[in-house]
Amino acid sequence: MSSSIERPNNLSKFQEIRQRAASPDAVKFSAKSYSEMPTVELLKGKTITQLTHPHWLIRDSFYNPEQEEIDRAVL
Repeated sequence: MSSSIERPNNLSKFQEIRQRAASPDAVKFSAKSYSEMPTVELLKGKTITQLTHPHWLIRDSFYNPEQEEIDRAVL
């Protein structure tokens, strides 16, 4: 039983990364969606009301029943 992971065409991990980076599809990659993630935006200093996608947050992580009406109006 081998402990190594089989790679397509017996490529090493680094060869596989180089091959993907040289792919014509590599230039189509955009990290914009990652920068719009609530956790990233919060770390950059945005408030919850300024988030691009506030509905992506898990409600239980910041839910306060006393603020429910305000939250509903903002989100």
